[in-house]
Amino acid sequence: MADSPINYGGAIEPGMVKVSDNNGDGKITADDRVPIRKDPKFTLSLSSTWNWKGFDLFMDWYGVSGRKIKNGYLYEYNSGGSLRGKLNGVKVDYWTPFNPSNKFPRPSYSADPAYLSAIAIQDASYIRLRTLQLGYTFPTRLLKNTPIHKLRLYATATNLLTFTEFKSYSPELTPGVLSGVQTICVWCQCFILK
Repeated sequence: MADSPINYGGAIEPGMVKVSDNNGDGKITADDRVPIRKDPKFTLSLSSTWNWKGFDLFMDWYGVSGRKIKNGYLYEYNSGGSLRGKLNGVKVDYWTPFNPSNKFPRPSYSADPAYLSAIAIQDASYIRLRTLQLGYTFPTRLLKNTPIHKLRLYATATNLLTFTEFKSYSPELTPGVLSGVQTICVWCQCFILK
């Protein structure tokens, strides 16, 4: 930042958020803002079912690439993202003299670092195992002396695995909202003929 003409309104120190003078006028103003792509560049889905000796396995994978969202856990005071050390927040690799990283700015007890919300924009790309279902269909020879024509037991689990670098519970949800992220259900499916 020493080679930059940008004026923060105070002293520039190591570990501060770097911002870009996008219009080249030597000042950081609203004219330097750039659009952020909230919609993904593409989505993908892969489903597959395997059957073997009465067992069946269904898997549904889903992915999103190129989506950017603002993560409140990284900049909102009440979510612990202020880097003031007063509330528990997401563990981040912040700058210190002994850890001169470029991922997060130096913490400050008295005030939020300048432009802290700018670093909260994260890539929310992910790949998720959205549905996994394992079932077993009983052979009809075992059911011939019962009123049941077909019997299948199965267990379904949703959102079991998510691969992402997004720092929150789910890249699909607004940070701070946790509702039904993982579920496991067991069902019995019966067909009775009269």
